[in-house]
Amino acid sequence: MRSAEPGAARRLNWKLIVVLVVAHVLGLIGLAHLFAPNLTAAVMDRATALVTVTVSTYEEPKPEPTPPPVATPEP
Repeated sequence: MRSAEPGAARRLNWKLIVVLVVAHVLGLIGLAHLFAPNLTAAVMDRATALVTVTVSTYEEPKPEPTPPPVATPEP
C-alpha cells in the first residue's frame, strides 16, 4: 500500500511556515528601508526611546561653611 496518493495534499511543516513568515517580514522591512529610509529611521528612534531610561538625580545641597570661632578675650 502507498501512504500518499498522487493527488493528496501534503501538510506543510511548521518550521517552513515560520521561515516563510520571517523571510516575508524581513523583506518588507528591507523594502521599507530601501524606499523610505527616513521612515524606518524615525521608527527606530521611537522604538529605542521606548526602551531608553533617563535617570535624573538631584544635587546634594552644599553645606554652609561654619563661621570661624570668635576669639574671646582672656581675663
